[in-house]
Amino acid sequence: QLPPTQGGAHAFTPDYASPEQVRGLPVATSSDLYSLGVIACELLTGRRPFAFDGHLFAEMQQVISEVPAPAPSSLVTAAHAVTFGEKEPARLRRRLAGDLDAIILQALRKEPARRYHSAEQLGEDFRRHLDGLPVSARRDATGYRLGKFVRRRRVEVTGGIIAVAALIGGVVATTRQARVAELERAKVQQVNAFLSRMLAAVDPGNSGRNVTVAQVLSQAAKDIEGQHLAPEVEAQIRHTIGQTYTELALYDSARVHVERAVALRETEYGELDQRTSMSLSYLAALEEARGNLAEAEAIARRIVDIQSRIAPRANAELATAYDNLGRYIENQGRLDEALDFQLKSLAIRRVSSDSASADALPYSLVNLSVSYLYKGEIARAESLSRESLEAEARVRGRTSANYGAALRQLATVLDFAKHPEAADTAIRQSVEILRQAVGTSHQEYLRSVSQLAVLRASVNDWPAVEAAAREVVGHIGGALHPSHPQAAVALQNLGFALAERGADAAADSAFRRSLALRREYLPADHWAIASSESVLGHHLAMTGHVAEGEPMLRRAYRKLVAARGADASPTRSTAERIAEVLEKTGRAEEARGWRR
Repeated sequence: QLPPTQGGAHAFTPDYASPEQVRGLPVATSSDLYSLGVIACELLTGRRPFAFDGHLFAEMQQVISEVPAPAPSSLVTAAHAVTFGEKEPARLRRRLAGDLDAIILQALRKEPARRYHSAEQLGEDFRRHLDGLPVSARRDATGYRLGKFVRRRRVEVTGGIIAVAALIGGVVATTRQARVAELERAKVQQVNAFLSRMLAAVDPGNSGRNVTVAQVLSQAAKDIEGQHLAPEVEAQIRHTIGQTYTELALYDSARVHVERAVALRETEYGELDQRTSMSLSYLAALEEARGNLAEAEAIARRIVDIQSRIAPRANAELATAYDNLGRYIENQGRLDEALDFQLKSLAIRRVSSDSASADALPYSLVNLSVSYLYKGEIARAESLSRESLEAEARVRGRTSANYGAALRQLATVLDFAKHPEAADTAIRQSVEILRQAVGTSHQEYLRSVSQLAVLRASVNDWPAVEAAAREVVGHIGGALHPSHPQAAVALQNLGFALAERGADAAADSAFRRSLALRREYLPADHWAIASSESVLGHHLAMTGHVAEGEPMLRRAYRKLVAARGADASPTRSTAERIAEVLEKTGRAEEARGWRR
């Protein structure tokens, strides 16, 4: 899962934000250098210094401002080590230990004055390391750090001194080994050289302005073609750049690099390789974010085939592939087909004992709950929703973003089960958890606010509906891509609220915009398009435009019967709307038939 973008009063991406940024203090070049240090760490290790999934804003502040960044060498995983040609992660850790750890940790210092003074100085240390020369980051005196540590941890220091004495000899030996290994490994050198050139090219001293993460990526993207990198190194760099572009919601730029990473990895490792599959998964998610659901589905089917061939028996990667494919299919309106893949995913999760399956189990349960709710099986949907909450509480606790999302689904189920008060309690808890966990510009938060509008509409609380809908609509085209399902939902909710207070022209505009988004991003036969046509047709007919509205309403009914069946909720709602129009126009007998 990608790290969330923090919204609200503080505008930054937590994974790249400096301590002064999260504390709301003035930022300068030193803050940009902190962000560059994060990018450098990610390129060398495949991971950012800190992971904030499920963290509250206050927890993020505390970690970024106070917790020392881990040495990059400690972050290396087996999967990333393979990228550099190492079967054992310990060998890559040894190559990063020493100079490279020191360089990145200096860029990530909590105190701005103790970081590098410019991107050029940071790049120069990478160059000196490549040349086998001492780097400036290693000249830092230990007294300063020790003094700070002692003042914070007086009790623990006494016991720690004994351990430090035993470790000194090992650290010296590791450093020597690392330097020898680093000089021998061309792949690591290429990443270092790439970082050095990238940082020098965007030096604030050269450009006369502060540097943003997006500007660093832009410069790197321009330069990468001419650097003659080894294919596996270029693939890793491209994948990382694509991930960061995605975090910044620059989806078109991200797609260029992730597509290239896929091509390079397929050529270098073949199709049946987890690294190839990983980049393909990212490409599918990008297509979904850009509203290209058919393309996302095609890629997801390819991933399912790859995972089935890599590991014929059930595995966590295959379960994830099934889950993703099911979501892409469901979002295109093919509910029964999606359910089949989601059941396959859940079957794997339930019998697997690995941590990845335990982490993903709540997600699979929520997806399945949504599918059963679509089918009208409310009791089964509620059971799965409550199980997802219990599973998420075990894995990440009751304040995580995933817990907030699971509460949203429970609220939806409770509303369908005709328990409005319980539904209202659950959705408000969801909104507050997500406000704290991911901020007010994150899609998950906006989804819950949109659902709050839906639930308040069911009890005719129209001022609350309008307020919630306007909050979400204000983010369409920004934090909320127009293709996101909640964009159309929020516009429709806004239209309902406006119509209730007699603002018919404004309501008409909101309903038409909602329908236009669905027509643009969904398949032509998707039931949600017919649902929007039903809403707009009813509004037109009830505001004096019967000749235009009633035929649209009747066509929508026929489409919904074909797509969802006569007993589905949106189909019944459309029948009620037709009855209202008939009653308004004096055709009471026909209206009674539609109400039946």
